Amino acid sequence: NLPGSDAEIKLRSLRTYDSILVEDHGYVAEYYGKWHIPNAMGYIYRNDVRRGGGLKSWFGKYSDDGTKHYSWGMSEWYRMWLEGQPNSTVAAGPTEEGDQINTFSRHFYDPDPLDELFGLETGVDIEVKQPDRHGVNRLQDGLSITTQQAIETIDALERLAQGDRPFSLHLSLH
Repeated sequence: NLPGSDAEIKLRSLRTYDSILVEDHGYVAEYYGKWHIPNAMGYIYRNDVRRGGGLKSWFGKYSDDGTKHYSWGMSEWYRMWLEGQPNSTVAAGPTEEGDQINTFSRHFYDPDPLDELFGLETGVDIEVKQPDRHGVNRLQDGLSITTQQAIETIDALERLAQGDRPFSLHLSLH
Protein backbone atom coordinates (compact mmCIF):
# COMPACT_ATOMS: atom_id res chain seq x y z
CA ASN A 1 0.00 0.00 0.00
CA LEU A 2 1.23 3.45 -0.87
CA PRO A 3 -0.23 5.48 2.03
CA GLY A 4 2.43 5.75 4.78
CA SER A 5 5.00 3.80 2.79
CA ASP A 6 8.54 4.84 1.86
CA ALA A 7 7.26 5.50 -1.66
CA GLU A 8 4.72 8.02 -0.38
CA ILE A 9 7.39 9.77 1.70
CA LYS A 10 9.65 10.02 -1.36
CA LEU A 11 6.76 11.29 -3.49
CA ARG A 12 6.15 14.12 -1.03
CA SER A 13 9.62 15.45 -1.78
CA LEU A 14 8.95 15.64 -5.53
CA ARG A 15 7.54 18.86 -6.96
CA THR A 16 4.98 19.47 -9.66
CA TYR A 17 4.66 22.60 -11.76
CA ASP A 18 1.66 23.62 -9.66
CA SER A 19 3.54 23.16 -6.37
CA ILE A 20 6.37 25.38 -7.70
CA LEU A 21 3.90 28.06 -8.82
CA VAL A 22 1.97 27.99 -5.51
CA GLU A 23 4.85 27.65 -3.05
CA ASP A 24 7.50 29.75 -4.78
CA HIS A 25 5.52 32.31 -6.75
CA GLY A 26 2.27 32.92 -4.83
CA TYR A 27 -0.15 31.39 -7.33
CA VAL A 28 -3.54 29.95 -6.48
CA ALA A 29 -4.08 26.52 -8.04
CA GLU A 30 -7.27 24.52 -8.62
CA TYR A 31 -7.68 21.10 -10.17
CA TYR A 32 -10.79 19.69 -11.85
CA GLY A 33 -11.52 16.29 -13.30
CA LYS A 34 -9.86 12.96 -12.70
CA TRP A 35 -6.91 12.97 -10.31
CA HIS A 36 -3.84 11.50 -11.99
CA ILE A 37 -1.06 12.08 -9.49
CA PRO A 38 -0.46 10.76 -5.94
CA ASN A 39 -2.79 11.89 -3.17
CA ALA A 40 0.10 13.39 -1.23
CA MET A 41 0.55 16.04 -3.92
CA GLY A 42 -2.99 17.40 -3.63
CA TYR A 43 -2.29 19.69 -0.68
CA ILE A 44 -1.45 22.68 -2.88
CA TYR A 45 -4.83 22.88 -4.61
CA ARG A 46 -7.44 25.28 -3.27
CA ASN A 47 -10.10 22.65 -3.97
CA ASP A 48 -7.92 20.11 -2.22
CA VAL A 49 -7.84 16.39 -2.71
CA ARG A 50 -9.69 14.22 -0.23
CA ARG A 51 -8.49 10.72 0.40
CA GLY A 52 -11.00 7.92 0.17
CA GLY A 53 -10.55 4.21 0.77
CA GLY A 54 -7.30 2.72 -0.51
CA LEU A 55 -5.74 4.96 -3.15
CA LYS A 56 -9.01 6.57 -4.24
CA SER A 57 -9.15 10.34 -4.11
CA TRP A 58 -11.28 13.14 -5.46
CA PHE A 59 -11.61 16.87 -5.55
CA GLY A 60 -14.43 18.76 -4.00
CA LYS A 61 -16.00 22.00 -5.06
CA TYR A 62 -16.35 25.44 -3.52
CA SER A 63 -19.69 27.14 -3.02
CA ASP A 64 -20.53 29.87 -5.53
CA ASP A 65 -19.19 32.54 -3.18
CA GLY A 66 -15.97 30.57 -2.60
CA THR A 67 -16.39 30.24 1.17
CA LYS A 68 -17.48 26.62 1.66
CA HIS A 69 -15.73 23.50 0.40
CA TYR A 70 -17.84 20.46 -0.40
CA SER A 71 -16.22 17.07 -0.82
CA TRP A 72 -17.95 14.29 -2.69
CA GLY A 73 -16.57 11.81 -5.19
CA MET A 74 -16.39 12.72 -8.87
CA SER A 75 -19.29 10.44 -9.81
CA GLU A 76 -21.46 11.89 -7.03
CA TRP A 77 -20.75 15.44 -8.26
CA TYR A 78 -21.64 14.41 -11.76
CA ARG A 79 -24.89 12.69 -10.70
CA MET A 80 -25.99 15.70 -8.64
CA TRP A 81 -25.27 17.99 -11.59
CA LEU A 82 -27.05 15.63 -13.99
CA GLU A 83 -30.19 15.51 -11.84
CA GLY A 84 -30.55 19.27 -12.17
CA GLN A 85 -30.26 19.32 -15.97
CA PRO A 86 -33.24 19.48 -18.32
CA ASN A 87 -33.84 16.24 -20.26
CA SER A 88 -31.59 14.17 -18.00
CA THR A 89 -34.50 11.81 -17.32
CA VAL A 90 -34.65 10.83 -21.01
CA ALA A 91 -31.96 8.21 -20.38
CA ALA A 92 -33.32 7.13 -17.00
CA GLY A 93 -35.00 4.09 -18.56
CA PRO A 94 -34.08 1.65 -21.31
CA THR A 95 -35.26 2.45 -24.84
CA GLU A 96 -34.33 -0.90 -26.38
CA GLU A 97 -33.98 -4.45 -25.07
CA GLY A 98 -30.36 -5.00 -24.13
CA ASP A 99 -29.72 -1.44 -22.91
CA GLN A 100 -27.56 -1.49 -19.80
CA ILE A 101 -27.04 0.85 -16.86
CA ASN A 102 -23.95 3.05 -16.94
CA THR A 103 -22.65 2.64 -13.39
CA PHE A 104 -21.04 6.10 -13.48
CA SER A 105 -24.08 8.16 -14.50
CA ARG A 106 -26.70 5.56 -13.48
CA HIS A 107 -28.43 6.18 -16.80
CA PHE A 108 -28.85 3.74 -19.65
CA TYR A 109 -26.54 3.16 -22.61
CA ASP A 110 -26.61 0.96 -25.72
CA PRO A 111 -23.70 -1.51 -25.41
CA ASP A 112 -21.57 -2.35 -28.44
CA PRO A 113 -20.02 -5.79 -29.18
CA LEU A 114 -16.87 -5.01 -27.13
CA ASP A 115 -19.00 -4.57 -24.00
CA GLU A 116 -19.11 -7.52 -21.57
CA LEU A 117 -22.90 -7.01 -21.32
CA PHE A 118 -23.57 -6.89 -25.07
CA GLY A 119 -26.43 -9.17 -26.05
CA LEU A 120 -27.60 -9.76 -22.48
CA GLU A 121 -31.01 -8.74 -21.20
CA THR A 122 -31.53 -5.23 -19.84
CA GLY A 123 -30.46 -4.75 -16.25
CA VAL A 124 -28.62 -8.05 -15.91
CA ASP A 125 -26.84 -8.14 -12.53
CA ILE A 126 -23.24 -9.02 -13.44
CA GLU A 127 -20.25 -7.08 -12.14
CA VAL A 128 -18.35 -5.54 -15.04
CA LYS A 129 -15.39 -3.21 -14.55
CA GLN A 130 -15.50 0.25 -16.15
CA PRO A 131 -12.89 -0.53 -18.86
CA ASP A 132 -15.10 -3.38 -20.11
CA ARG A 133 -18.12 -1.16 -20.74
CA HIS A 134 -18.42 0.22 -24.25
CA GLY A 135 -21.34 1.78 -26.05
CA VAL A 136 -23.43 4.85 -26.70
CA ASN A 137 -24.91 6.80 -23.79
CA ARG A 138 -28.62 7.52 -23.99
CA LEU A 139 -28.02 10.95 -22.45
CA GLN A 140 -28.87 14.01 -24.50
CA ASP A 141 -26.03 16.09 -25.99
CA GLY A 142 -24.45 18.34 -23.40
CA LEU A 143 -25.03 16.00 -20.46
CA SER A 144 -21.74 14.09 -20.43
CA ILE A 145 -19.17 14.08 -17.64
CA THR A 146 -16.91 15.98 -20.07
CA THR A 147 -19.49 18.77 -20.33
CA GLN A 148 -19.94 18.92 -16.56
CA GLN A 149 -16.19 19.10 -15.93
CA ALA A 150 -15.74 21.75 -18.62
CA ILE A 151 -18.51 23.88 -17.06
CA GLU A 152 -16.89 23.60 -13.60
CA THR A 153 -13.53 24.59 -15.07
CA ILE A 154 -14.95 27.57 -16.97
CA ASP A 155 -16.71 28.71 -13.78
CA ALA A 156 -13.38 28.42 -11.92
CA LEU A 157 -11.57 30.31 -14.68
CA GLU A 158 -14.06 33.18 -14.51
CA ARG A 159 -13.87 33.28 -10.70
CA LEU A 160 -10.06 33.06 -10.55
CA ALA A 161 -9.70 35.76 -13.23
CA GLN A 162 -11.48 38.17 -10.86
CA GLY A 163 -8.92 37.56 -8.12
CA ASP A 164 -5.78 39.53 -7.40
CA ARG A 165 -3.34 36.60 -7.59
CA PRO A 166 -1.98 34.70 -10.58
CA PHE A 167 -3.45 31.23 -10.91
CA SER A 168 -2.96 27.80 -12.39
CA LEU A 169 -6.06 25.88 -13.41
CA HIS A 170 -5.83 22.21 -14.36
CA LEU A 171 -8.50 20.06 -16.01
CA SER A 172 -8.02 16.36 -16.52
CA LEU A 173 -11.03 15.03 -18.40
CA HIS A 174 -12.48 11.71 -17.30
